[in-house]
Amino acid sequence: MDKACNKLDYPTIPESDGEMRKKVPTYRLYRQEVDENSDFWLHCEDLPFRSRPHRWEIDPHRHDVFFQIFTILKGGGEVLGEDRVQRFSAPCAIVIPTGVVHGFRFEHESDGMVLTILADRLEAIAAMDRRLAAFFETVRIVPLPETGTEAAAARRCLTELKAELDGRAVGRMALVGSLLSTALIHLARAGNGGASELPPASDRDASRVERLAELVDAHFREHRRVGFFADRLGLSPTHLSRLAHLHLGASVQALLNRKLSAEACRALIFTSEPAKAIAFTLGFSDPAYFSRFFRKNTGMTPGRFRASARRKIAAPGNDAGHAA
Repeated sequence: MDKACNKLDYPTIPESDGEMRKKVPTYRLYRQEVDENSDFWLHCEDLPFRSRPHRWEIDPHRHDVFFQIFTILKGGGEVLGEDRVQRFSAPCAIVIPTGVVHGFRFEHESDGMVLTILADRLEAIAAMDRRLAAFFETVRIVPLPETGTEAAAARRCLTELKAELDGRAVGRMALVGSLLSTALIHLARAGNGGASELPPASDRDASRVERLAELVDAHFREHRRVGFFADRLGLSPTHLSRLAHLHLGASVQALLNRKLSAEACRALIFTSEPAKAIAFTLGFSDPAYFSRFFRKNTGMTPGRFRASARRKIAAPGNDAGHAA
């Protein structure tokens, strides 16, 4: 972080939500020049690497395009939110969603690792099951015993993921992606998080929803209508819309818009392509319409979004990233 808390008695909860949102910084991770690898989507580092130099305390902040998984194997501490403090003890996993205010007070000499992942990886997984999406909307603390059922399986996946990242084996990043997906699913099952309150999908509906997510990923640049996806799935547009709302919490069009917006953000952040070229790549024939679409879905024009991202990346002290 640019600034760590050096006072043990700083206020955990500001005077009001409005004041908190004005004061809480938004951090991006890692200085990355436009000619660097645009496939970046995951970063892993040991917990003490960032936390020890800052006396094991991290000020409240948020990340707009990343989510994080803290695997705590030794020690414990507190997660500081906007309106509450949550205590945690090793061994456990802490899931920090995109855009959620969080800070930490770690016990000295705590140990573990921090995974920082580009948000669209989580969105792609959560899009397949609304119950997964519900689990990852808030900070979650999930105990990680060495033996047991779902939580133990999540711990094994996270341990194997770290080993793959540390190695050079063939296909390691493909395996890392698979291990991450599996770990997230096991964490959601272990933590429950109210997922059982949502109606379970039948095997047939689950298959259709998964296939819809695949079709959205494959055809979002073509700007297809709902009928195209319904035909591919052998459903009426009305039936497909009902399934999408029930199990994904959004319309088919909203899913397409989210995918287009996410890809546009990635291109604006990680490439030097002009907005006009990005618009054509994403299937927009009119760059002006692309600009209106982007502003409607993100609240910024493409140019303003890119400029804002570059300012944050270039900010002093931001060259090595913020682990927490």
